[in-house]
Amino acid sequence: MKQSRSIRKRNRGRKGDRGLRRETAMDGRPHMMSGLRIEEQADGSVTVFIRFQRSKWQKWLGAPPEYQRQYQLDTLGREVFDACDGGTPVRKIVEKFAVAHSLNITEAEIAVTKYLKTLMMKRIVGMEIGV
Repeated sequence: MKQSRSIRKRNRGRKGDRGLRRETAMDGRPHMMSGLRIEEQADGSVTVFIRFQRSKWQKWLGAPPEYQRQYQLDTLGREVFDACDGGTPVRKIVEKFAVAHSLNITEAEIAVTKYLKTLMMKRIVGMEIGV
């Protein structure tokens, strides 16, 4: 019997239907995306500039072909961002962050993984899984 659309919607996000397993994500290796321009600030923070291409319909409506976004990363954010070298797994980044800031592993894991997720959503960082 075929499931109705509402049942499939309700089942989305349940325990058995989560994308990556925690262990797999913790073994992932975050890397900085290409095309970033990085400027260091005097206070230890970093400004990251990203160039994006506009979609065809936006160009058709007269928008410029490219646009730029900038994000300011504070010193803690910079520490995580600098660790995204493509070779260091998330697990190691969490451990270093916990030791550097006197946190337990759980607190550091929550802080670092949420921050990495934010950086990935903003297309500043990518993640290699299963390498």
